[in-house]
Amino acid sequence: FPSVPQIQEAFRDYIKKSVPCEAIVVSGHGEPTLHTEFDLVMKGLVELRDEHLPGVKVVVLTNGAHVDNKKVVAGLNLADERARGKTGHLMVAGERMEVVCE
Repeated sequence: FPSVPQIQEAFRDYIKKSVPCEAIVVSGHGEPTLHTEFDLVMKGLVELRDEHLPGVKVVVLTNGAHVDNKKVVAGLNLADERARGKTGHLMVAGERMEVVCE
């Protein structure tokens, strides 16, 4: 998984493009809650969203498999919405980060 700073930097790069969006959807080419620092990832994304894109929802696509983990629940509780799904707009692909917000 990319580190929390790598994810935050990818998000900052996206913000510089000034592309309007309705939601930031978090997915991980699988299950985003598998990230060992999921709670910190969510905290950082929400802070950046609040600073640069106020009013834009943060949505996590999850299968809910890790809701027995307190850190995962803490991270999920930071999202504006949680949805079941497989794809998203904050994507982790090996070492490379791609942020797409539509």
